[in-house]
Amino acid sequence: MIVGVIGLTVHLIFLPITLINQFLFKDLKAIEILSKILTYISFPICILGMIQFYLPTDDVLNGFVNDEQLISRVDGFTRISSIFSFVKIFNAYLLFTITFLTGVILNKLVKSKSILLEAIVIMLLIISMFMTGSRLPIGLMLFNIFAIGIYAFLNFSNLRKTVLVIAVLGLTSLLGLYFTTDLFNDPVDATLARIEKAESRHRGESTGYTDVKLRLEDRLDIFKFSEQAGWFGYGIGMAYQGSQGFINKPIPFYFEEEGERVVLELGILGGILMILMRLSLFIFALQILRWCKSIEIKLLILPLVLYMLPSIIAIQNITFSYMENFIYYFTFGLVIALYKIHQKELDQSA
Repeated sequence: MIVGVIGLTVHLIFLPITLINQFLFKDLKAIEILSKILTYISFPICILGMIQFYLPTDDVLNGFVNDEQLISRVDGFTRISSIFSFVKIFNAYLLFTITFLTGVILNKLVKSKSILLEAIVIMLLIISMFMTGSRLPIGLMLFNIFAIGIYAFLNFSNLRKTVLVIAVLGLTSLLGLYFTTDLFNDPVDATLARIEKAESRHRGESTGYTDVKLRLEDRLDIFKFSEQAGWFGYGIGMAYQGSQGFINKPIPFYFEEEGERVVLELGILGGILMILMRLSLFIFALQILRWCKSIEIKLLILPLVLYMLPSIIAIQNITFSYMENFIYYFTFGLVIALYKIHQKELDQSA
């Protein structure tokens, strides 16, 4: 019963945020305040992470909440978690903030406002992302930034020159930082070294697989344990890491990725329902993006839609990571809030 209660809590605790956000963010000024909060708090968060990167692993700033476990290293440097308890939790914050602030920057440019502060913090966040050494979040970050730029370039003629200028300045700044400072050079090289090390473990094997292929196949094959789980699974909460101390007969094999863990808990039926639910939320958000007439609101909704995309195929660990769980439903709640704001604008102009 305890495991079931824990499981229900993990799966459903943040769901109400999808409805609450429309009352917290009633106008674009509230959204602007959110972007300012993310901008300001990111400075100390990133600075702490950068200090961690160069500290030894056994330093007090690099200990988990569990003192017996320490953050891993990559190419001689510490993989940072900043104020968060684990690298992947920090990755969730970084990915959402970078994606959201990219839309905010374009939005401010449309209104001819200064983006200096946001541009600086985006640089710090990108550097911090490389300091985590996490391949998937880095890939998703680059994809989201690229997708937002391409969407704005193709859909808004008045932004084409702006997008090109920002892209050139951004790349020039990052390349300049890479070739002139260790602050960007070290984390990028360390991440590349980690990728090379992971790939070398599998290169040349009879399967011909690389580590990236193995990890992707494992993430995408959510029905990997469908035969063992059956239609209804082992029970909700059985695959959650916090439940293990209450389970007398644990699931008798190793599991890690989001999709396979959901199927083990809820069975084949639960896995199908998870995909359909996340797909329906994404399609709803995408339809709002297409329906919206305001360039300003479109540029705010687009990053949120992109953030929700990988969860459809369970690439991100939405359910079993409290930060990603919160951010996912918070993101969808922001989409609804922006929809309501735009509706109000249309009613007022009618």
